[in-house]
Amino acid sequence: MSERTRETQADGQRSLARERVETELLGDVLDFDRELGRLEAVASEVRFPILYLLAAEDGLSSGELADLTGRKQRDLYHHLDTLEETALVRKRTRDGSRFYELSALGDRLIEPLFETLRERADERTS
Repeated sequence: MSERTRETQADGQRSLARERVETELLGDVLDFDRELGRLEAVASEVRFPILYLLAAEDGLSSGELADLTGRKQRDLYHHLDTLEETALVRKRTRDGSRFYELSALGDRLIEPLFETLRERADERTS
């Protein structure tokens, strides 16, 4: 359970806002905590650039990600595992190396975010 969810449930009751999100947005089908976890996974100083690189390059090996991020390969696995657990990234093996790419869900969630940011940047330079 996320810190935010614990805060809203501190008094033992769900907030009206959370209930509306669960009912109106998630259709009582998607799990609030899981969806919040996805957003929290994206909002990371390490993972946000990883997602961008995977989207821009249509996937990369862990070694390539280490080179591009300036981090040790072994230090990235925790972040890559988090992105896999949230179903934003999938791992494959190619030529004996771990290869990461955005999942179908990652494409649907992350690509529009990056497109919106590109558009905002373009608006400011115009």
